Amino acid sequence: MGKHGDGRDPRTHSPFRPGAGTVPPALVGRDADLEAIEDAIAQVAGGEPPQVALFVGERGMGKTVLLRRCEQMAREAGGIVLRGEMAPHADLQRAFAPGVQRAQEDLNGAPQRIEHRRPFLEALHDLNNAAHKHGRFLVISIDEIHSAEPDELRQLAAYIQLTHEPNNPLLVFGAGLPETRDFIKEHLPTYARQRWTYHEIGELSIEETRAAITVPLRDRDVAIASDALDELVSISGQYPYFIQGFAAAAWKQHFASTGWQYRVGDTITHEDVKASIPRAERQLHIDARISQAAIRVVSKIIGPGEIPDGLTDLVAEYLQEGLIRLNAQAAAEHLPLTEEVARRLLSTSPPAEPIDLWMEIAETLMEIAETLAARERDRSPAKSSG
Repeated sequence: MGKHGDGRDPRTHSPFRPGAGTVPPALVGRDADLEAIEDAIAQVAGGEPPQVALFVGERGMGKTVLLRRCEQMAREAGGIVLRGEMAPHADLQRAFAPGVQRAQEDLNGAPQRIEHRRPFLEALHDLNNAAHKHGRFLVISIDEIHSAEPDELRQLAAYIQLTHEPNNPLLVFGAGLPETRDFIKEHLPTYARQRWTYHEIGELSIEETRAAITVPLRDRDVAIASDALDELVSISGQYPYFIQGFAAAAWKQHFASTGWQYRVGDTITHEDVKASIPRAERQLHIDARISQAAIRVVSKIIGPGEIPDGLTDLVAEYLQEGLIRLNAQAAAEHLPLTEEVARRLLSTSPPAEPIDLWMEIAETLMEIAETLAARERDRSPAKSSG
């Protein structure tokens, strides 16, 4: 099996990272956001007032990727990172239980031993004090912050305010859907969110998209034809998640055709990209969840009308979790690719009956629900036998 000059196998070491929340080799288009985070880290590390930075945007824009990069930056500056992901109806203690344990280990012998079964704010207070006693600082990283329970969010915000008085400031990173700003404004008083800043995360520019593809390839001494690059820019819709997915598929297609052998002058061609699209679309269609754009496309196919009986509760649930976007304008502006994918995935010949099309959407939603449930089970701490 062929090896590149750096010793990595093209079968298992693609330069692209299509997984949700996985930091890609080239994190382009976010320099201004990361510079602001670097300043916030320096301020908190120097004992300045607590900082809260929130990344907001549609799914697939790379908010979680930015969280991971910020966590890395904070660790490099001496921070202890406490990571949690909120879910509907889940409390802070459950969301952060694994993170509390990892933070304890990171402190490596701190005088306080914090039991993760204790109330979250108590554990947070002890961790924060222990971090500062060791000349470090505590970082809270909250994904899906729009799913937090309002009462708990208010308590957390109140504690963040208090950390400035004993000169033990916190640094807080968060990520959420576009409604996060309104959610926080509704549930937190003005004084509690004075130092909360928002970073709007959208799709990349055309040039940034090109860099996200060409830079990792160049690092592997692999070229890409100009028409192939144009095709990837077009089909990705300049969405970070889709850029990684389609580029990874093109990489695999090219090297599968070479028997996974590196060759001098390796170039990903337009034919490689076109051949890789169907499989990438099927995978991305599931991974990126279903969007209102797909619903809107099917509505055009079957004509005006409401969602058939039996799907209402399911759709309502996914609306609540932000997996379906009802606003047609938002779908057109934020999810152009999904609409194009949906047209191909949901088109049949001869045309399917309307209920068949809706059932296909329902089946996809159920597959997504099962995937999410499995991920939630994997994240949940093991229940004690006693």
